[in-house]
Amino acid sequence: MDSAAFSDALTWVIAQGYFLMFIGMFVEGPIVTAAASFAAALGFFNIGVVFVLAIAGDILADITYFVIGYWGRYRVIEKYGHYFYLTKLRIVKIQNHFKLHAGKTLLAVKLSPAPIPGLIAAGIAHMPLKKFVILALAITTPKVLFFMAIGFYFGNTYSTLNRFLGYAPYFLFTIAVLNLLIYFAFRKISASFANKIEPLESKK
Repeated sequence: MDSAAFSDALTWVIAQGYFLMFIGMFVEGPIVTAAASFAAALGFFNIGVVFVLAIAGDILADITYFVIGYWGRYRVIEKYGHYFYLTKLRIVKIQNHFKLHAGKTLLAVKLSPAPIPGLIAAGIAHMPLKKFVILALAITTPKVLFFMAIGFYFGNTYSTLNRFLGYAPYFLFTIAVLNLLIYFAFRKISASFANKIEPLESKK
């Protein structure tokens, strides 16, 4: 991802509107959420709708992977497990983690750089769907608010500079770089935090 990613996402969400914004949030939530919040600060979108779509996109993505694991069970591991570094032994270990520390384990999964294997494993472990959704919402909501706050703040700053100083276009590149730096810092810090909470990787 290069320094133009945020500005590209911003241009894309403004051009495509709410529906494709939601699809983007389903696939790559944080960057699209920040870009949509930036656009909301400029008056293109309603910030409340952006919040609802961001939460819905993130949670529906989680549920999708959960359902794949829930209904696929070990057929998923046998056919596709090698793509996600999932083995029957690892699934058994993760099942025990979910049974003993469901909240901590899901937090570790959601904060990891590659959450898909853990979300599938939660389904394979037959974690109750209602409990999964409640915990996922509790983890997702502050993350969404964090990236929305970043996007909205920079959007307001951009708008102010454009209105009173006239050189906001030159500031957009700086905003894009800062957003990407914050995004990568968030991923690195959250991954480190997740590893301290609940190490899911088996020792080789």
